[in-house]
Amino acid sequence: MQISRVGVISNPKLDPGKIKTIVECLDSGDVTLYFDPHTAEKINQKPTDADSMDVDVVVLVGGDGTFLWAASKVKPDTLLLPINAGGVGYLSEISLDTAGDGIQKLLRGDFHVEKRMKLSVGERYEILNEAIISTTLPATLLEFNLILDGSETINLKSDGILVSTPTGSTAYSFSLGNPIIHPHTKAYIVSPISPLRRDRAAIVVPSTTVLTVELVQEEGDANLILDGQCRETLPAGTSMVFRESEHTADFVRFSGDFSHHYVNIWERRGWDG
Repeated sequence: MQISRVGVISNPKLDPGKIKTIVECLDSGDVTLYFDPHTAEKINQKPTDADSMDVDVVVLVGGDGTFLWAASKVKPDTLLLPINAGGVGYLSEISLDTAGDGIQKLLRGDFHVEKRMKLSVGERYEILNEAIISTTLPATLLEFNLILDGSETINLKSDGILVSTPTGSTAYSFSLGNPIIHPHTKAYIVSPISPLRRDRAAIVVPSTTVLTVELVQEEGDANLILDGQCRETLPAGTSMVFRESEHTADFVRFSGDFSHHYVNIWERRGWDG
């Protein structure tokens, strides 16, 4: 694949000097560059909104939060190259220290594409990591019906509901005691958050499952939080439908070693000893 149009999106708090280093690497190739408004302002370039970038690949510089935000904004099926400049960086194969070599491989077309499942949430949203429906008032339970494929119904009371993709299984889902799922697994996790009854455990359902989450209590709102961003307030009686998206998150990868998912997780969490 010939790369000729490249977008650059960075964490708004990132030092401009680090962004310029990435830009210098990209300038070594015959490519046209586009920058999101935060990045453009830092390096005095013309801005382009993330959702308006018509590019072959978007280079993402930051941490997993930046990568998740960008994945929700860019046009579907746009290639994503995450460069870790933040913390753990589960979604990134390269860091600022190795970015030069990675970008040269990108421009040569020396890479492969890893496709990760996304979920659609209602009619408006998609997630790569997780969705949370949570109470707006501390110490106040919500009541849910979880309806699987329009037939099987689970009723429960809890502080909230977490719906996680395999990619998101290393995040909030993991802190709830749920398993880490390989990102290529065709399934997703549905987990109550602090359920009233202990027997309301998390379930793993096939990716073909259509999940309807109903807020069945008579009063009390809930927050809908998608990949770390609060999207809207859901009033009592609201239903939200989750299903596998027709789109995937398409990541640029350079090495087959990155597919050694569990080893990467152990090392980045400090479990390698």
